[in-house]
Amino acid sequence: MKVAKGLVYQMIVSMIDDEHLQEELLTELDARPSIDEHPLDDMIPVERLNAAHHKLEEISRDEFVSWRFGHLFELDTLGVLGYLWKHSSTLEDMVEHHVKFLGVLMDVVTATFEPVPGGRKIEWTPLSLWEKQDPIATQREHEAAIGFFCKAIQVMTGENIKPKSIAMLRKRPATYPESFGKYIDLVTFRAKRHSITFHDYDLRRPLTTFNPHLLKTLEAYASELLSTMTESQDFATQVEQVLIKNYSGEFMQIDEVAGHFNTSTRNLQRRLGESGASFRQVLNKVKLSMAQVYLKNPSFSVGEVGFLLGYAEPPAFMRFFKKHSGMSPSEFRHSL
Repeated sequence: MKVAKGLVYQMIVSMIDDEHLQEELLTELDARPSIDEHPLDDMIPVERLNAAHHKLEEISRDEFVSWRFGHLFELDTLGVLGYLWKHSSTLEDMVEHHVKFLGVLMDVVTATFEPVPGGRKIEWTPLSLWEKQDPIATQREHEAAIGFFCKAIQVMTGENIKPKSIAMLRKRPATYPESFGKYIDLVTFRAKRHSITFHDYDLRRPLTTFNPHLLKTLEAYASELLSTMTESQDFATQVEQVLIKNYSGEFMQIDEVAGHFNTSTRNLQRRLGESGASFRQVLNKVKLSMAQVYLKNPSFSVGEVGFLLGYAEPPAFMRFFKKHSGMSPSEFRHSL
């Protein structure tokens, strides 16, 4: 689970005025991007994004610091994705580029852009593993995205427009910054997913920075990046990613995974064998890695971690974990 280093970098330098503290955090999180590195090599573990959200909230003592960051609308934060936004033809085109190429910015969340009465709604769905690993950081990152979009539709169109509606997981706050107050009457709180709905007539608005020639080049480059991200992984790793991204309380069966790759179960097993693994081995590896992530969260008991991974009884989970890691879940926690 990775995100672009530039995202974490912009969060820190935009929201912390103290240069000494900036340097300290950038060094601690290794979040200083390199102009010499390929975008795919300039990705860092999502845990550092989580840490950045928590650090900023701790320093500022402001639960809206992530929203504030998003509402600054630092287009450089998005890297290649930001340039696709900038040179899109209309607001609708911009959102469609966001949904299609979000993977070049982070691989921990997907987005959909679907028609609803009077408009279209973009809705974000985080990986279950990321959401359970750190639900607060996951929520804050989506709030930053909503703040970003609220500002973007004004800056990119040159018009003082607002979304049709907004949905957020958080409860209605007693106090909030002025920048959030402008939208509070549009927000449905305690929603199941974060989303923004745009009016149809606003989606047709042209963007002031549209450049068709640059857009065509950027689309080709972003498509190549996404393709390279998949091709650079061996087949067993690709299957791991499919199992993780589609986990929602239970794991996909082998025939479902084969269907994802448009192949037969027999061919899937053959291709895994060429990578030196079986489907059972890949599944056990994913279960173990997810268990280790969940066990790092002290709010989950060992029994709850087992339940999250499909084990109805704690002893069965503990036997699995000991067999594949060499230590009990409790011993793993003590080793952290």
